[in-house]
Amino acid sequence: MKEMSNLEALQPTLREKAEYLFFKKVNLQKKENSLEMIQKVLQELCIHQIELEMQNEELLQSKEELYSVKERYFDLYEQAPIGYCTLSEEGKILQANLTMATLLVLPRGKLLGQSIKTFISRENQDTWYLYLQKLLKTHKTEPCELQMAKGDGTLFWAHLDVSIQHDVHGVVALHLMLSDISSQKEAQIEFEATVYTLAYYDVLTQLPNRRLVQDRLVQAIGAVARSGLYGALLFIDVDYFKSLNDTRGHDVGDLLLIEIANRLRSNIRFGDTVGRQGGDEFIILLSNLSVESTEAAAMALQFGRKIYEIFEKPFDLNGFEYNCKISTGISLFQKDSSIEELFKYVDIALYHAKEAGRNTLRFFDPKMQEAINLRTTLESDLHSAIAFQEFCLYYQPQVDKVGHCTGVEALIRWNHPK
Repeated sequence: MKEMSNLEALQPTLREKAEYLFFKKVNLQKKENSLEMIQKVLQELCIHQIELEMQNEELLQSKEELYSVKERYFDLYEQAPIGYCTLSEEGKILQANLTMATLLVLPRGKLLGQSIKTFISRENQDTWYLYLQKLLKTHKTEPCELQMAKGDGTLFWAHLDVSIQHDVHGVVALHLMLSDISSQKEAQIEFEATVYTLAYYDVLTQLPNRRLVQDRLVQAIGAVARSGLYGALLFIDVDYFKSLNDTRGHDVGDLLLIEIANRLRSNIRFGDTVGRQGGDEFIILLSNLSVESTEAAAMALQFGRKIYEIFEKPFDLNGFEYNCKISTGISLFQKDSSIEELFKYVDIALYHAKEAGRNTLRFFDPKMQEAINLRTTLESDLHSAIAFQEFCLYYQPQVDKVGHCTGVEALIRWNHPK
C-alpha cells in the first residue's frame, strides 16, 4: 500500500511535466504553421501514450508479483519453525513472529516492548551479557546456547543466532533467531552421563572403578597435605571366588559381587569411597583419620573389623546361601605418598593376609617389603641357578649300627656366585 500511495502522489507531477513539454514543443512549431508538423506531434503523443500504457501494465504486474512475494514471505515469517524477533540495541523486543510468541508462551501483544533479558534464565544472564557485548564489538554472528524461561516460568534450552543491522540513519537493530533444543540438550546430557559412567564406574556393581578411585586418591592426598590427617587404602579380595565361579557358574559369581558391593556401599562413612578394583577385588579409601599414625591405624583397623562383621551374615544367591570370606590389606598414606607405591604396599599387605590363611586382615609395614624383596630375589636366583647349572648333587650314606650301608640321602648343594 505504501508503494501505491507513492505512485499516486507522483501522477500530478508527471502530468504537469508532460503538459509543459507538450505545449512548449507545440509553441515552438506554431511558427511554421504546418499541418504536417501538428500531425507528427499527435503521432508522437499516441506512441508515448501506448508506451506509458505498456509501462503501466508492467508496473501493475510487478506490483502483483511483489505483493505475492510479500505474502509468501509473511507466511514464512509467521509460520516458520524458528522464532524470529527484532531487538533494539538495548535488547527491547520490537517485532516478533508467531513462533516466537508460541515458544515463550505469551501473546504477541504482551511480548512486544519487553526486554529479551526477561526471558533469559537467572543462571545464564552473564552468558547472555558477554555474548551480546562481543557481538556488538565484533559484529560477527556466532551461535549461543543457554537456558531461557517461558512466560509461565518453565525453563528450556535455546539455540540463538543474533545478527546486527544498521538502517540508513545508523540505528542498530538486532535480528534474533531462536529454536528450542531442549530434547537435543537432554539427549546430549544423557549421552555425556553415560560416557562418564562407562569411563569411571564398574558396569556390574555400579561402584567407582580403579580409575575414579585413583582420581579421588589424588584429591585425598592433596587434602592430607592441607589437614595433616592420615588416610588409609584397603584392598579386599574375595577368598575362593574362583571355586564359586567354577562350581556355581559366573551368574552366581556376578550376583555375589553385586551383593558385596551393596553391603560395602551401605557401610562406609560419608566422604569415603568404595570401588571395584577388578575381578573379585574391591578398594576402600578412608579419609580424615588422625594426625597420629598409631591412632589412624587403629581407626582403619576398627573399620576393617566392621567390614568383617557385615560379612558374617550369609549371602542369599538366588536361594543358595553362601558364607563369603575375605582377605584385606591396609596401608596408611600421608601427604608425600606416591599412588603407585601406595597401591604396591596395599597389594603386599593383601598378599600377606592370603599367606596367613585367608579370612584375615594385614597392615603393610616396611618389614613386609623387605620379605617380599628377599623372596623375589630368591626366585630370580633359582631360575638362574638352573640355567647355569649351579646345583651339585651329593649322596650321603645312611648306615646301621654295625656299619652296613642301608641307603643314601640325596643332597643338593647350590654353588651361588655370591
